[in-house]
Amino acid sequence: MVLDRSVVVDFHSLQQMTWLTLVDKDVVSVDAEVYIKSQPVCYEQVADVIEAVRAGGVPVRARIDVSRLWISRVNILGVVDIIWDLHEETRGEKLIRTIEFVGASTRIRCIWRAIQHILPSFIASITTVL
Repeated sequence: MVLDRSVVVDFHSLQQMTWLTLVDKDVVSVDAEVYIKSQPVCYEQVADVIEAVRAGGVPVRARIDVSRLWISRVNILGVVDIIWDLHEETRGEKLIRTIEFVGASTRIRCIWRAIQHILPSFIASITTVL
């Protein structure tokens, strides 16, 4: 096995990046650039934000600005995995009211529809604005 030493990743600093932010009592925002730099993402990276949403007691609107996003930089299976993890960690709770993709290209809209078909019905109950 040959290791590529040209890429050095500090996993501790990646864990400190916050790609999900509670902007208002009923709005969370996903920073797409930080999300990409944090891949592979995990629930622990955003557990504190999820706790804040729970404490707020109001389902939130999730806003994701994808207007400058190159979808080829996104690990699509990782997206499915983190959505599933969020579901498992919040089972039975209605924490997300809507997901809004700001500036979604046709490609991103098609990929999101495919992801919706991969995931169980829990994602169907969330309104998506593309």
